[in-house]
Amino acid sequence: MSDVIDQIRRTVMYEGYALYPYRPSIKNHLRWTFGVIFPRAYSDACHGTEPAMMQAQCLVLGGAATALRATVHFLHVIQRASHGPPVTAGGLRPTDQPSEVHTLLPSHAENTWQEAAELAVPVNQTLIAGLLAGPLKTPFAFPFQSEEDPVRAPALKRVRERQALEGSVELSAEPAGSGAFRVTLRVQNGSPLANPDRATREQAMLRAMVATHIVLRVHAGEFVSVIDPPPEHRSSACANIGCWPVLVGLPGDRSAMLAAPIILYDYPQLAPESPGDLFDATEMDEMLTLRLQTLTDGEREAMAETDARTRALLHRTDSLSGDQVLAMHGAIRGMHRALDNSTEALNPAADGTCRTQFRPGDQVRLRPRARADAFDSLLVGRSATIVAIERDFEDRLHLAVTIDDDPGAAEGRAGKIGHRFFFRPDEVEPVRPSGAGGSA
Repeated sequence: MSDVIDQIRRTVMYEGYALYPYRPSIKNHLRWTFGVIFPRAYSDACHGTEPAMMQAQCLVLGGAATALRATVHFLHVIQRASHGPPVTAGGLRPTDQPSEVHTLLPSHAENTWQEAAELAVPVNQTLIAGLLAGPLKTPFAFPFQSEEDPVRAPALKRVRERQALEGSVELSAEPAGSGAFRVTLRVQNGSPLANPDRATREQAMLRAMVATHIVLRVHAGEFVSVIDPPPEHRSSACANIGCWPVLVGLPGDRSAMLAAPIILYDYPQLAPESPGDLFDATEMDEMLTLRLQTLTDGEREAMAETDARTRALLHRTDSLSGDQVLAMHGAIRGMHRALDNSTEALNPAADGTCRTQFRPGDQVRLRPRARADAFDSLLVGRSATIVAIERDFEDRLHLAVTIDDDPGAAEGRAGKIGHRFFFRPDEVEPVRPSGAGGSA
């Protein structure tokens, strides 16, 4: 199960790490926006508008043998810059190896980039009973680091620097009813920052915890869903600051919780068609992959120069087969109906004294009322056939219909989009019953 959790966590953690077109550009000037925990001094100077703390809170069901452990994952920004010969009038530096494909390197401004190191702070497993007696505080510190490597030409150096970072993780628990405990994990950034009143956000970001995620695990107990708690625990409110805890792992398992800085559902999953992380989990893999395939040679070289992660993304995209790209075009996980074919949809009359029954196979005339889109105007008065009766998440009935004179009606009957339309029972009127199961 750890592999499932790590896949989800790392996918969300690198959301926005590099955005298309995956090169230093206006779009990538402000990348670190999710789950940022700034140094306390900078947060105080900003009057709290930039957070210095993240808090995850949830309910745990258990007893004396119940134990908790946690890990705080985050990215630490690495400032990268190149130093070498002076820039020529054309804004490019010549290299000492003209035989290489890259005979010119970008100017210093373009060759400045922020990479990231993935760090983790583990919190040792401890019994709930111990946490009830007092919180468990885990301090952490990461020292300043600097490294350099040659970039093709010996005279050109690329320097990577990571500023010192320190803070603490505090885990606590309190009773929340019979057999229930409210667990709180609080992450704070206490990194030193010179002249916080004059520091810019970019300077403070170098000492910030970025894309912070919290993984909580329970032994001899289980977590309660924050999104959909059982009735007996709905009054036990939890206060989450800067994160959104959800159950994670295999569906039905309640031993792990992921607190992410973006909203997820319980048991989030990766699409099996996805070949890998594109650093933008909110967009379609197919669209971004096709965009990558349209890059010019110069754009591809610039992307490869960005960093190792974007270079690996480019290589993986170039290696995709036609079948892999086609598989991204969409997938039907499985067709199912909320109601079976024998179930009737009831259409109350305006005065509530009578109603019309509809069943699959009935022919109807469309009288849309919602005016939600163009089809509500284009399909007015058209003859259609009910192919299914569905119920949505809000328990409302919908008639799935195909248009009688649509050449692709068979596609609609097969459940494919574009040829199947949905209307409420009060948006259609009966034309011809289907026989023994017809309208009443």
